[in-house]
Amino acid sequence: MQSELTLSVGGLPPLSARGCVQSLQPIPQGEFVRTLNGDLIFVGQTKHKYRSTVKCADENVLATGGLAVGTEVTVGCIQKLCQKVPANSSRETISLERPPVPDSVSVVDDAKKEFTSFQVEGQTVTFTPHKQDLFLFYAPLLQMRVLSFTLTTDEWKLKSTWSVDLEEI
Repeated sequence: MQSELTLSVGGLPPLSARGCVQSLQPIPQGEFVRTLNGDLIFVGQTKHKYRSTVKCADENVLATGGLAVGTEVTVGCIQKLCQKVPANSSRETISLERPPVPDSVSVVDDAKKEFTSFQVEGQTVTFTPHKQDLFLFYAPLLQMRVLSFTLTTDEWKLKSTWSVDLEEI
């Protein structure tokens, strides 16, 4: 089985991306400071961008043709994001924080049962009435730039590893 990870530049040859691990880390758009009273406050925007690291160990390495530091890539993430959808007795529409990877949206209720009464159009998800809180999961599709990448091969073990560091534009 291959990874669900996608990159618009370079690529993932067969046997290069099974068992990938991806992290998404928010990049603060401001800083913490203390007031004269000693209270800690955040000065800046609360909306954030993501930094991501993808690591993988398989038989082959990442295809790096066209992939260079600074290159803009569209990343179909394997790391999911989650949004809580409060209980609502009327039709409800919510907007996802990021565009979703096609067919990656799933919804469960508090009892971990799948909830299927929703429609996705772009970043908008519309729900039929529901009496319980729901949790919406999706893999984001992010516009990012390559910060760095590393390719490593262990000749004797016939194992290749690679990693790529990215930041959202």
